[in-house]
Amino acid sequence: MLFRLDQIQSFVEIAKHNSFSIAASHLNVTQPMISTRLKNLENAIGFRLIHRNTKAIALTPNGALFLERCLEILESIANAERLVSQIGGNARPVRVGAVPTHSWRRWTLLQSFMRRYPQAVLEVDTFSSTVIAEKLLKGELDIGFIHRRGTLPLEEVGLLDGHYGLVSRADGKPGPPVITLSDLPYQEVALFPRPLDPTRHDELTQALEAIGVRTVAIPETTDEGIVNFVRRIGTPVVALKPWGDDSAPADLTFQDLSDVSVRRELVIARASRTTAAAELLWEHCLSAPKA
Repeated sequence: MLFRLDQIQSFVEIAKHNSFSIAASHLNVTQPMISTRLKNLENAIGFRLIHRNTKAIALTPNGALFLERCLEILESIANAERLVSQIGGNARPVRVGAVPTHSWRRWTLLQSFMRRYPQAVLEVDTFSSTVIAEKLLKGELDIGFIHRRGTLPLEEVGLLDGHYGLVSRADGKPGPPVITLSDLPYQEVALFPRPLDPTRHDELTQALEAIGVRTVAIPETTDEGIVNFVRRIGTPVVALKPWGDDSAPADLTFQDLSDVSVRRELVIARASRTTAAAELLWEHCLSAPKA
C-alpha cells in the first residue's frame, strides 16, 4: 500500500475544515486537485474516508480512525523538522570528550553520525578518562568516550572490550595471534605513561617484571603515537589494540597477551540528557554494532 504525504495533508485539511474548498485554499491548490488526492488516497488504502451522499462533509468510521493515524504522522514529521532545526548550525555544538586510545572506534562512530546528520556540529577534545568524567558531571561535556568509571554517577554503555597485547614490528613471518607472558622473559617492552592510568600501569608492570621483563615508559598516549613509536624505535609496546581489523598496518602486528587479566572497556558515558543533538549522538552510538 502506497500513499503520499500531500494526500495525507489534503485529507487532514478536509476533515479539519469540513470543506474541500477551504482545504484547497489552505494548501494553495485547486479544489479539483484536493478531490483527486482524496480519491487516490482512498484507492491506495482500499476504503472510503468521507461520505459523499450528502452536501455536508462526514467521515466514515474508518475515516475517523485513519484520521488519528494521519495526525500522528504529521506530528512526527513536525517533530523531525524541529529536531533538524535544533541540530542546525545555530544550535550549540555537541561537546564530546574522548580518551586518546581506541580512536579508530570513536571516529568510525562520529563519522557515521555526521554522514547521517550533516546539520549537527561536534566539538571533540581529548582528555584522560578521569578528566572527561569530571567534565561530564560538571555539565562541561555532553558525551564522553572513556574507559569505564562504574563507581561514578554516570550512565555508561559498553562500546568495546579491549584486551592488552603486544604491538611490535612485523618480521615478515606470520606470528601467533596470541602469546603468553612466558614468551617475554628478559625482553624489553614499553608501557603507556603511568599518569594516564596508574592502576592499570602498576598491574601490568607487576605482571611483566615478575617474569623478568624490563619495562620502559614512553611519552606517547595516543594510538597514532604508539604506532609511530614502534616503527621509529622498534621496542614492542604493551597496549590496547591501536587499530581496527579493517585498518591493520602491514608493517606491524598485534598479539593478545592471553594470561594478562588486565582488561579495559571503552564506554560511551553521559551525566544527563542535554540537547536534542546530543541525544541523537547517544542513540546512534548505542545502535551501532559492537566491536
